[in-house]
Amino acid sequence: MSIGRSWVIKDRSLGVRVGLINLAEPDERDESVRACIRLGYPDQLGLSDTSIVQADLSLLWDQNLLLIAIDGEIGFSDGAVMMLLAPPGGWDGTQDVWVGTLSNTTNLRSVLVALC
Repeated sequence: MSIGRSWVIKDRSLGVRVGLINLAEPDERDESVRACIRLGYPDQLGLSDTSIVQADLSLLWDQNLLLIAIDGEIGFSDGAVMMLLAPPGGWDGTQDVWVGTLSNTTNLRSVLVALC
């Protein structure tokens, strides 16, 4: 599945859009990917910065060259957010969705998210 595109970040509990992320398309086995992120409601995480920020996120691949995890720290002007994403349970490699968390590393506020 290709990840190189723009994704909507949705709050899985509320079902609302909380931000946008654009991921570059990695080559096979790249260890990281460049991302541009904007949070529409940073107050959910105890932040106020709504600017677009860039981050390098780590990639984890399985033995079949399927991407199985994306994670990394995203620095905003007023704090940092840790992103951890994986395919949903029962994923067959074709669904265009990632699930996980965004967590403020200072105040420990977290949001369950889906990229779709």
